[in-house]
Amino acid sequence: MGIKSIHWPIDLVTYRELSHGQYNLTILKNYQGVSDLPICSFYSQLDHSYPGSKFILTIRNKEKWMAAMHKINTEWLEDIDSSYFSKYVLWFKRHFKENKRSALKVTINLMKCIKAVEFYRMVTYGGLAFEDESRLSGIYDRHIQAVLSYFKDRPNDLLVINITEGEGWEKLCPFLSKPIPSTAFPNIHHKRHNK
Repeated sequence: MGIKSIHWPIDLVTYRELSHGQYNLTILKNYQGVSDLPICSFYSQLDHSYPGSKFILTIRNKEKWMAAMHKINTEWLEDIDSSYFSKYVLWFKRHFKENKRSALKVTINLMKCIKAVEFYRMVTYGGLAFEDESRLSGIYDRHIQAVLSYFKDRPNDLLVINITEGEGWEKLCPFLSKPIPSTAFPNIHHKRHNK
């Protein structure tokens, strides 16, 4: 759509800025859009720093989200008491199963940014891993309610979309004042979601 975007920025500059309460992000000098962690936890601060911005809340079936989070949380529980070296080995093995060529590079990048990854988990989920996963259900509900409440008087600034149920270009393009592309809406399901 011609919008230069980045997903889940875990670079050290963004981490330093957010963890120090600095919301004019350096990364947004190079990108027009940013998604996922940590952005979902700082939408109100970013709204104040970037007036006139558009926000998109992606939703999905909560039971399916909880099932996906169970897989992720299982890894988090395995990681939580591991030494730095053990984390490196665990993360490399996980990424090697996915993509042998990029496993080493991805693992090294994650390990360089481990403080950022852990900080983003803390501000988003309130913990690094969960013995009681029912807490995640409440976090999901509270996040959606908080976003809807925050934008309740500003319907032109928030789009709520459920791409897992087939919503796509027909909702997204008018919201962003972009023409609907002739290509099908991207629908890639990743088996891993390492957040």
